[in-house]
Amino acid sequence: MRTSLCVAVVEQYIDAYNHFDVESMLALMHEGVRFCHMSGQQVGAEADGIEAFRELAEQARDMFESRHQKILRWTIDEVTLVLDLEYEGVLRHDMPHGHKAGSHIKFSGQSEFCIQDGKIWRLTDRS
Repeated sequence: MRTSLCVAVVEQYIDAYNHFDVESMLALMHEGVRFCHMSGQQVGAEADGIEAFRELAEQARDMFESRHQKILRWTIDEVTLVLDLEYEGVLRHDMPHGHKAGSHIKFSGQSEFCIQDGKIWRLTDRS
């Protein structure tokens, strides 16, 4: 797949994510998508398949009043895009790890997107 098409898919995904648009995010996913969120060396969340990803995306959407991922840098090959990201959000609810509703969170991370046939088939987030 051409690099420009991979970039377009990822840009659409980030835009949908920033706008809490789960349906548009899912439209960009392969049916067998594999998602994993890593926090350090710990797996924070994972999903196999589009329905499991939907559940996680809806839970994440409902946790925030606002959220925004900003792309700082791209590394690209034919099917994999690695993004260095800055993430900001405001929590809607108290979290079990101590953050309270209304708290502003900000951190840097990295997302690796693997694209096949114009769809995201693997997404790994690291923070």
